[in-house]
Amino acid sequence: SNVNGRVNSDPKQKNPLTEKGRGQVMAAAEKMAGTKVDYIYVSPLMRTHETAQIMAETLKLPAERVITDLRLAEIGVGTFEGKLLKEYNAEFPNTMAEFVRKPDGGENWMDVKRRVGAFLYDIESKHRGDSILVVSHGDTTWLMQAAAEGF
Repeated sequence: SNVNGRVNSDPKQKNPLTEKGRGQVMAAAEKMAGTKVDYIYVSPLMRTHETAQIMAETLKLPAERVITDLRLAEIGVGTFEGKLLKEYNAEFPNTMAEFVRKPDGGENWMDVKRRVGAFLYDIESKHRGDSILVVSHGDTTWLMQAAAEGF
């Protein structure tokens, strides 16, 4: 969907990693080889699952330690699902619009910040002392950082 310039937040859609993306993940995994990771938490989208699988294999992490969490999903694009990114951007042309407005059946950035903030509090209480790798999406992880820093 990224290559085709389309928005996608529906886990039922088949949008795998590209060969370039697979190569980037493998390079990142090689850099992390030998790093202690106790759990991988992953968004429900296909491409993030493929990423988590490559990371788990490289880090020799058993499959039961790879956990799908819906709170790590891409921003819900609602009625824009499968439409061109430029259409979505025309409707939400600036940062303020993305924080306060949302598409029908979708989310805005405040919604995402709340859900990833809840995710952080949850895993922090469940996994004290564990090393967690999160596999998610650009906006989702940026908003997770904002939640963690109290913005």
